[in-house]
Amino acid sequence: MRNISREIFVFFFILSWVSPAWSAPILYDWAFNVDGITYENYNGDMMPTQGVLDSNGLGTLTWSVDAVGSHSFISFFDFQIDEYDAQEGTYYSAFNEYGETFGLNDSGQSFEIDEPGWAGIGDLYWNVLDGTLDDTNSIDSDDYPNGDNVSMAMGWDFTLDEGQSATISLTLTQDLIDFDGFYLFQIDAESQETIYFYSTLDIQSDDVPLPVPEPSTMLLLGSGLVPLISTRKRIMR
Repeated sequence: MRNISREIFVFFFILSWVSPAWSAPILYDWAFNVDGITYENYNGDMMPTQGVLDSNGLGTLTWSVDAVGSHSFISFFDFQIDEYDAQEGTYYSAFNEYGETFGLNDSGQSFEIDEPGWAGIGDLYWNVLDGTLDDTNSIDSDDYPNGDNVSMAMGWDFTLDEGQSATISLTLTQDLIDFDGFYLFQIDAESQETIYFYSTLDIQSDDVPLPVPEPSTMLLLGSGLVPLISTRKRIMR
């Protein structure tokens, strides 16, 4: 019995020595630019969206609008996936991550993956505040093992006509299920933990009732029917 216990102890000791643990992702920062109005976590703003993200910053958010005209919506998220070395009891920085894209973005959809720009590296955060994304990934897998601080942003530009409404959905998840459209993803090079980010735009047309004719229009319509009725009576005779 003593030998079995010793073997179990040795097994778990070796496992902890060769297999570092990985912490859950952390949403470090976020920002939105909605029709030129910015909302920043840095300033203590509330997100302009419906829905709630969990403690790791994962979940689904929505934003809706029905005002006629042109609209622009950009969302920015800066996650960190820190590594934890159980042997040394220390966390390693998030500067060993990279980003990738899958598929082709839709018409009116823009994106960008880059360093946020906190230390003068990258410009993604400032592009979000300016309302323009450049549709590029500046931190792909070729950057590893140097590593970078990955941040991701996605945007939509669209126009609504009378009777139309739009809903934008944003999903941040570690489990990509039943979605085969365009998406961004952030990967920790060591642990291979991944955060997926995708967005959809749904524009709907409401049922617009036909305009009710004004009294003058009804009068003209009625007077126009009188000759037709008289002609029909003559034919029937």
